[in-house]
Amino acid sequence: MEISEDSLFQPVKEIIRQSREKVFRIANSTLLLTYGQIGKLIVENDYLLLSSQDDKNICQQIPAVSPKRRRIKTNHRSGQNSF
Repeated sequence: MEISEDSLFQPVKEIIRQSREKVFRIANSTLLLTYGQIGKLIVENDYLLLSSQDDKNICQQIPAVSPKRRRIKTNHRSGQNSF
């Protein structure tokens, strides 16, 4: 019984093709999971960063009123109140 090159080559070629497909599927799944985890971290940290920045912005928008400025100053000449 004689084995031709083609009859041996085709099954080997098919085994390699199937193995490559399997490797690509595993690599793609792993990359998807990895990018998903990275995206989740970015979103969580972005939320924390934005929350922190919002707190800072609110503090900047509400100026601290010094005790001296809390008292209403009266302009003695005109009788008008100034803040």
